Amino acid sequence: MYWDTGIDTYHPGVANSISRSRFEQILRFMHVSDNAALDVQDKFTKVRPLWEKLNEKWMKYWPQYNEVSIDESMIPYYGHHSTKQHIHGKPIRFGFKCWCMSTRLGYLIQAIPYQGASTGNTNLDLGVGGSVVMNLVAKLPTDFPFHVYIDNFFTSFRLLIALMDFGHQGTGTIRSNRVENAPLESIADIKKKQRGSYDQIIDETSGVSLVRYNDNNVVTVASTCEGVSPVGSAQRWSSAERKKNLDSTALLCSNV
Repeated sequence: MYWDTGIDTYHPGVANSISRSRFEQILRFMHVSDNAALDVQDKFTKVRPLWEKLNEKWMKYWPQYNEVSIDESMIPYYGHHSTKQHIHGKPIRFGFKCWCMSTRLGYLIQAIPYQGASTGNTNLDLGVGGSVVMNLVAKLPTDFPFHVYIDNFFTSFRLLIALMDFGHQGTGTIRSNRVENAPLESIADIKKKQRGSYDQIIDETSGVSLVRYNDNNVVTVASTCEGVSPVGSAQRWSSAERKKNLDSTALLCSNV
């Protein structure tokens, strides 16, 4: 896009120093690994040195917000490769999956390419999702605590406690089969209530709070530092009435 004629993409510093055809020719033959010394256990060995350099630079220059998010991301690819994934329902359905740690504004801090279900499971007690989170968090500076936001693929009680042991906080949606038999109001019962209804309990031993609330669907959130207070209101679109209504909503935004 540096050679595009649009005013928002054209970059004279690049376009005037090298032609696009020359750049593409160099890119076609560029290698970052020695083919005679490839790691056969690493499916990304051909690009591993470049990937490590990118992680090094991302970490060096990132704006150090104390809130980080960990999730998966897709790199589009339609060729043949043993690690290519197909995730139905994603904006990018075919390509390479990466575990990514980013700031709330989208700056990528660290990324780990996904090589299969067995890769990344370095902590059997936490599973693949928990291992990925702890491996990424271990890259963060240790001079101040961070708040890690995750989704229900990663979140578990054990992971949140492991984050606290590292001096960090954690908040994420959690699957109903991972709440360790906590006496939350059942999904069936809370679904019968009006949108915005919620139930909260706090584990006295670990301090982890669980909130289950009725939104478009019933959602359960686990956190080491967040709760339902204060409860506010939000405008939501009602499909039945075809208009926006002011609904009471539990806001997970303050310390319990």
